[in-house]
Amino acid sequence: MNGNIGSPRTQWLIRDASHCNSSDASGKIAHFHFTLRPEHYGDRSYFTDDSGKIHATSEDRSATANDPAPLTCEVEENTLCEDAKTP
Repeated sequence: MNGNIGSPRTQWLIRDASHCNSSDASGKIAHFHFTLRPEHYGDRSYFTDDSGKIHATSEDRSATANDPAPLTCEVEENTLCEDAKTP
């Protein structure tokens, strides 16, 4: 699945959404990964998989499982990042 989602500030390009790496005999997905990348470089990219852990990068590439966790302010409501961009 590929597609665009976003807000007036950021357009995101979904890459490998719900990509199934394997499934069991019943067809239930056993492993997956999901990558979210901004359409234009400048915002962070994110990755998650069936482990439930989220990873992020500021580099101009898709995030991977080897990247660090996102900042607390990126995943918790009502928190502000020190370097947060304003629209």
